[in-house]
Amino acid sequence: METPLCKGFYNTLPYREAFTHSGAKDDPTDAFLCMDFLQRHCDKLKPIEPDTRHTRHIQQLVEHRRSLVADRIRVTNRLTAALKLYFPQVLDWFEDKGTLVFCDFVERWPDLKSAKKARKTTLEAFFYEHNSRYSNIIAQRINAIKTAIPLTDDAGVIQPNQLYVQLQIRILRELIIAIKNYDEMIATEFKKHKDYELFSSFPGAGPTFAPRLLAAM
Repeated sequence: METPLCKGFYNTLPYREAFTHSGAKDDPTDAFLCMDFLQRHCDKLKPIEPDTRHTRHIQQLVEHRRSLVADRIRVTNRLTAALKLYFPQVLDWFEDKGTLVFCDFVERWPDLKSAKKARKTTLEAFFYEHNSRYSNIIAQRINAIKTAIPLTDDAGVIQPNQLYVQLQIRILRELIIAIKNYDEMIATEFKKHKDYELFSSFPGAGPTFAPRLLAAM
């Protein structure tokens, strides 16, 4: 698609309304009005200054990241709904569902029965490996796991939802990794941009919103 040469060149609505009040429109008429406006009022048109390649790069990265974040929310909502049917306790053990530690835990212990069978030392090692260093929080989680009561033992509910959860966990893991990669790419490209100092100076903008403001403005 070719870039329009002038701002407002294709917006014929106000110009059309000046000559007809019926509201009727068609492509030949709009083409004629565009040509007529260009011939009579060329001095009123302002040349478009397209964004730089670098700005377009950041715009695409920011837009893709927003789409991935929306996908992550949809997947965590599906996980929450499915887990509530057979393994709701794990939702209380992890406040943030969009994390790798949550994915790893559910993947390793996909139901309450398997989690309760895990040794205390195994659970402690798992949390330490995932940078959970507060011993009191680890102890609370392990105690919650060991004292939890199953919501249901109906295999007709557990097995289908467990299969669905494992699929969603794999999708969520890929989304988390992808978003992290996008964050790193956006940060790198943003720092190279000629307007980096300006947009990064905005109060409260931060590493996420500053590039989005640049892309929008």
